[in-house]
Formats: sequence, C-alpha cells, structure tokens
Amino acid sequence: ITNVSFDTCRVERSVTAFVPPAIELNHTPDTVVCGVPAELQAQSPQATSFEWSELPSFEPLLGTGPSLTVEGARPRLVYLRAFDAYGCSMVDSIQVSDLGVELLLEDDTLCVGDTLRLTAMDPHGDALSLHWEPAGLIVEGQGTLTPLVNPTTTTVFSLAADNGTCRDTFSTTVFVLQRVPELEVSPVLDTILEGESIQLNATLAQGYTYSWSPANTLSDPSIPNPLASPTETTSYTVTVRDEDGCLNARTVTIVVFSPECAEPFLFIPSGFSPNGDGKNDVWRVFGNNIDELHLMVFDRWGEKVFETRSPTEGWDGTYKGRALPPDVFGYWLEIRCRGGQFFVKKGNVTLLR
Repeated sequence: ITNVSFDTCRVERSVTAFVPPAIELNHTPDTVVCGVPAELQAQSPQATSFEWSELPSFEPLLGTGPSLTVEGARPRLVYLRAFDAYGCSMVDSIQVSDLGVELLLEDDTLCVGDTLRLTAMDPHGDALSLHWEPAGLIVEGQGTLTPLVNPTTTTVFSLAADNGTCRDTFSTTVFVLQRVPELEVSPVLDTILEGESIQLNATLAQGYTYSWSPANTLSDPSIPNPLASPTETTSYTVTVRDEDGCLNARTVTIVVFSPECAEPFLFIPSGFSPNGDGKNDVWRVFGNNIDELHLMVFDRWGEKVFETRSPTEGWDGTYKGRALPPDVFGYWLEIRCRGGQFFVKKGNVTLLR
C-alpha cells in the first residue's frame, strides 16, 4: 500500500489478504418418494452449520443441521445453505416430489340383496390405473373410482392404485346386514267391479316407512293400508324401508271387471213364490253393475201394483197390503249401469203360491 502526502513524502506498507477456500457442498439429489418422508442429507468439509427452508430468504427455517426429514411433500423446492467458520455461505436447492398415491375410502353398510356403489376420492386428480378385489363381487365399474358391488356377507374390498411411478393398496369394509324387513301383503290377487274400491294391506311394523306405486289410484301411497280405486286391472307394489334403511317389496294385483249392461250380467228371475218359507219370497233384479234402476209391475188389466227406484228393493207379491193370487204379471225395467250404459226391458214374471 503506498501513501503519498501533500508535500510529496511517500510511505509504503504491506498487508496480507486471506481468501478462504470455496465451500464444497454435496447433498441429496432431486428426490422422488412414494408416500413416505423424504430424507435429505448435506455434506461439506468446509461447512460448520447448515440451514434448510422452503423460501430463498430462509425465513422461516425448516431445520438446521446436516439432515432434514420432509413429510408429505408434493412437488416442492427445498433450499439449503451452508456456512463455514469465516461466515461465508453457499446456497443450493433440492427438488422433492412425493408422487405417492393418495385415495380416501370410507366403510359403508349394505342390506343383504342390495347393491352399493363404492366411492374412492382422489384429492390430487392423478391419472391412475385401478383394480378392485374381490373382482367377482364387482357388478360394474372395475378399474374406476366408483364401482358397483353386491356382497352377500361383510367384505373387505381392496383397491390397488398405480400412477406410473408409485403404487399403493387401500381398503374399505362393507358391512352387510343379514336381514330384510318382514313383509306380507293382502290381497295378493282379487277382483272388483269397475267403480268399486278395495283395501290393500301390508305388514304394520314400528319404524317402517311405506311407498305404494302406482300412487294415482290410491287414497294414500305412504300408509300400510291404502284404499285402491283402479279403473283397470292394476298391479300395486309396496316397498318398505326399516330403520336401518333395508328394503323389501311385494306386489298385489287387482283385476277390474267391467260387466256388460245386459243379461246375463243383469239377472231377472222369471218367477217367485212369496209363501213365507224364506226362499224366493221377493222378486227383484240382480246385478253388480247397477247404478240406477226404475222398475214397475202391472197386473193383467194394466194396473200398476209395484214400483221402485232402488236397485236393492224387490216386490213381495202384495198390493196395498194384500197378497195377490198366483198370476202372470208384466213389468217394465230401465237400468243405468256404471259407466253410463242403459238397459231397458219389458217382460213377464210369474207369481206362484
């Protein structure tokens, strides 16, 4: 070092500058792991301390020392800084990638005889190769995250998943309830006339919910005993669900009969014997399809001896409280059947004693 003063005096001195050797930093190379912690190591003959961080500012620190364990690392960059005894430093970085397969599965419950769709959640949206076991219980969807299964007993399903780099196996248990709700129905098969109704009945049990279908001709499809009023032959299915969510179903069929508004569906006896023996004492018209009726009876001279507008009322062979003698009487009959058809007839009836 040369120092020159104002009056040209010259003074020379010498100093020694020490340059420490460069820090040689060796460390774990860029690392790929499969669902396990990444173990990172640093080595340097010159370094006296190490710092690790996810940020180049090294704030905050992940750790200090020559090693670091990185948990659950999806692709991330880890920075490493080494210091020597002179305060000099060297910085480098390591790419750490955890490519392990991660799937979320939950146990589920199934009623015997039903099917269940399993659901595996992939939080990272990886492109996965999948295989479920036992394969024989996979109804559909093998190789997908949502297969349909039909176990008959409690079963552990395993799922092998491979993303091309890492492979792992997951499992879920399907608990199978070995029962179905008890269910009996009545009538299983019955016949009604058009316009009539019939009571349907299913097993009444605490905790059951009911659903009858089709519902449009039922008084209430959500009760065990609805009133059915079908206009045509109909099969009704009742499905019951118990408190565990298990289902059972039964079917009843109601045949709807639509008789013609004519004989022989309308029966008009040709005679009767009102002698008080309890047999054939009243003359009337029979028919299950009668909605309205008008009946008049005349004697041989044309005098009206009986008249009714009731489908269930008959003539007992009297006129004005007096029993008439045996004879042949004429009648006029008009009937309106269910559905609006009409039947009209004139004829004779014989009174026997």
